[in-house]
Amino acid sequence: TMLLGDSGGADLEEWRRAFDGIFGCSPSHGSKLPLQVATPQPREPVLHSGNLAVVQRGGSIEVQYFLFYQDRIEYFADPAGAQLGLCLGRVASGDVRQVRVTDEGFSISLDQ
Repeated sequence: TMLLGDSGGADLEEWRRAFDGIFGCSPSHGSKLPLQVATPQPREPVLHSGNLAVVQRGGSIEVQYFLFYQDRIEYFADPAGAQLGLCLGRVASGDVRQVRVTDEGFSISLDQ
């Protein structure tokens, strides 16, 4: 499970719309929804980008830069890393089981 939250200024409503663009559903506050995944399209534009706080095991928080695409989420250390293509990780939309929205952000459950 990935826990993502406001990194200080992130608009959660914009992130919710980005989730809707990726997974074909807009999770409501506190909801746990099974996701309907859209068919990936080649060379799609970025749906949303920005910093999110990632809650690590043990509770430590690390801010990372995220790019949301129609078929995946990619994350980087910062925008400069994204420009250089230094991707720290990638989550395919098909690997996501559910997205839960909380007051603090999002919880993404992955198939693993």
